[in-house]
Amino acid sequence: MHAYIHAYKHTYIHTHTHIHTYIRTYIHTHTHTSIRTYIHTHTHTYIRTYIHTHTHTYIHTYIHTHIHTYIHTYKQTYIHTYIHTYVRTCIRTYIHTYIHIHIWKRKGKKEIAININNKTLTQVKSIKYLGIIFDSKLSFREHITYIEGKCTKLIFSLAKSAKITWGLKHKALKTIYTEALLPLLIYGSPVWKEVLHSSCYKDKLVRIQRLINIKIAKAYRTVSNEALCIITGLIPINIKIEKAANYYAITKGEVEMYDREMGIKN
Repeated sequence: MHAYIHAYKHTYIHTHTHIHTYIRTYIHTHTHTSIRTYIHTHTHTYIRTYIHTHTHTYIHTYIHTHIHTYIHTYKQTYIHTYIHTYVRTCIRTYIHTYIHIHIWKRKGKKEIAININNKTLTQVKSIKYLGIIFDSKLSFREHITYIEGKCTKLIFSLAKSAKITWGLKHKALKTIYTEALLPLLIYGSPVWKEVLHSSCYKDKLVRIQRLINIKIAKAYRTVSNEALCIITGLIPINIKIEKAANYYAITKGEVEMYDREMGIKN
């Protein structure tokens, strides 16, 4: 009886272990396969649907918003700039060509031929009369250039004998300026004083005075002309020219002379 129970117990345990192993194998195999299949199927479908939906929407929105806006802006800006530049260049070229062909050449053909004693007088653009050079436009540009060259040449010739530590002293140089250079600078100023309104001509006259002021003051080249005029005690050339022109107008009676009414201050 004891042997029978032992055999039955051994068979039961063996059978139970076999069933347990079978169940574990079945559950592991089928559950793993089912879960993998489910996850693979549903996850793949979900991801495809998500990517397709969101990516398509994002790409469509990005293309429509950014690329369309960029193309529209670039196209409008480029066309506007191109038209503006092209039209402006064409109009400027046309006007320049028209003036050059139809006006300047036409002016060149209208030269007046004057004959005196069977000799043709040559037409010139400038003429020197009483020491003043008049040009065809009455700009007095050639006169200012002539004064600048003549005074500069004289100053550079004085520079050889007017060094900082030796040579002509400031009194001698100041006398040369007031007696030789200044009359050249202000000669005929009532006629051409209007050129002082142009900074180009004014700078040329100031440059001449500055060169001689450096020699008189024995100063460095970096000193300004205003400081040099204070050191040397000379009036700035533009004020001197206006003063000479106004004095001439007063002496010729071109300016009304009257006494200013005096007011009583309380």
